[in-house]
Amino acid sequence: MEKFIKTYDNIISTKLESEIEHLVFHSGNFPVYYNHNNTYEGSQTSNPGLVHVFQRGDRLGSQFYHIFSPILYTFCEKNNIEITNVYESRLFLDLPSPKEGPDLPPHTDKTYPHWVLLYYINSDAIGDTIFFDNNENEIERISPKKGRILFFDGSIKHCGSHSKTNSRGIINFNFIGNKK
Repeated sequence: MEKFIKTYDNIISTKLESEIEHLVFHSGNFPVYYNHNNTYEGSQTSNPGLVHVFQRGDRLGSQFYHIFSPILYTFCEKNNIEITNVYESRLFLDLPSPKEGPDLPPHTDKTYPHWVLLYYINSDAIGDTIFFDNNENEIERISPKKGRILFFDGSIKHCGSHSKTNSRGIINFNFIGNKK
């Protein structure tokens, strides 16, 4: 299969976009947990952060799964993709950091073939997602935007970026599917 990086705006309703942003950033009722190592499989680099895991394999880990899963399923329905397996779904919150720029070395989330769907939660997010070739040369950079979906081949190396001034919320789905 050919490698791809695609950006989509306006996939889910603006009402759901705003409900998700409010729940995560403004309600005070959404639990996130400190994780001493928010890195990818096999990483030797430690990257502490805040996370909320919705699902891993066949296990649901969150009462909030039903609020966030429509992002993946609506995207796939609108793009004629049949989901065959969802490996993981989780939310990452990157807090403002004195260190601006990439927060991890270039990486892939999984060591096996998969697709990645990133959903940007907040309207004031800063911090691009950066893509690299196999020699770790930058090939593309996508800026966050509330409601934006970034869909790409999971074998493409990538990393996120920190901001000194704003938090960034991302929902990450690692899955496989078939075009209908």
